[in-house]
Amino acid sequence: MFKLAAFSLSAFIFPVAGQEVSIGYGAGNMAAMLAYDADVYATAAAAALTAAVRAPSMKQIRALEAKTHGATIAIVEYRPPGWEHPIRIHSRSGRSNTSIIQRLGGLSDTSSGVTSTGESDLEAPFATPDDVASDAAEATYYPDEVSLREGFRPTAPVDIRAPLLDQPTGGVVEASIIGDGRNHAGDAEIKALRKLESLFIDSSVPQGGRITAYVSKTVCASCEAGFQAIADTYRLSVQVYQLDEVNTPSQAGLYDVLQSDITAASRASSTLLKTVRKSTTTERLRQRIDGAPRATWFDDVDLDHLAAAEAGSLSIRQCEQ
Repeated sequence: MFKLAAFSLSAFIFPVAGQEVSIGYGAGNMAAMLAYDADVYATAAAAALTAAVRAPSMKQIRALEAKTHGATIAIVEYRPPGWEHPIRIHSRSGRSNTSIIQRLGGLSDTSSGVTSTGESDLEAPFATPDDVASDAAEATYYPDEVSLREGFRPTAPVDIRAPLLDQPTGGVVEASIIGDGRNHAGDAEIKALRKLESLFIDSSVPQGGRITAYVSKTVCASCEAGFQAIADTYRLSVQVYQLDEVNTPSQAGLYDVLQSDITAASRASSTLLKTVRKSTTTERLRQRIDGAPRATWFDDVDLDHLAAAEAGSLSIRQCEQ
């Protein structure tokens, strides 16, 4: 069983020009938060596979495992001014599970094997009507959501999923072309920010509040621009915590000695998260999922554990080897 040592979220801050936006490294209980979300997404992927393919081959399962545990996970928490409780937008990079399975050959009559999805190529746009409809249909694989509306004031944190959306009319969160040959409209951060912006545009949520975001990978230039654009347009302060998966990998654990080196701690958290996600995804996708999804993104036990992370250790469930 993997455990996370007590470790406060902290960061070396990299300011971005304009409205207050800070992007830096996070560690500690951030990895556990993202691991819980990854479990929800792995369970949803398994449910989609069960619905789409009667008897998937091991090759197809392994291909979907790679896509699922390799996706970026992001939690964008927004607290409007004067609100006691935040809105937490949960996001995974990429298309709907059904679209991914189709592109992996899961619904094909051929036996030619797995091919490249091309889902991030510039020539393969996101948010076509079919993609949006497919993603919307998968809402049943995820926890139920509260319907937000103008004047609504939650009595507890509100958790919603970031669906696949095109850029809203009048919206400013773009998927920038940054010269890497990839379409970033499916990035987890862009999907979450577009969902938040849609809530601003239809007046479901007041503007002018504070974003705290947690991202499983290094934030790219396109997503940095997205955070900056939404901050400038809607008068938001933004703090983004990212895990450092780019530098030399560290062992999968956190120790007190790392508290003076947030970059080393962030690398350790990233390695731990990858290990946990791979284990959880394998477990989920090799089961036949045909039932109700998890009831909530964070249940009472999860929240108790997260709150206790500052004072003790935090166990990540379903990670035994």
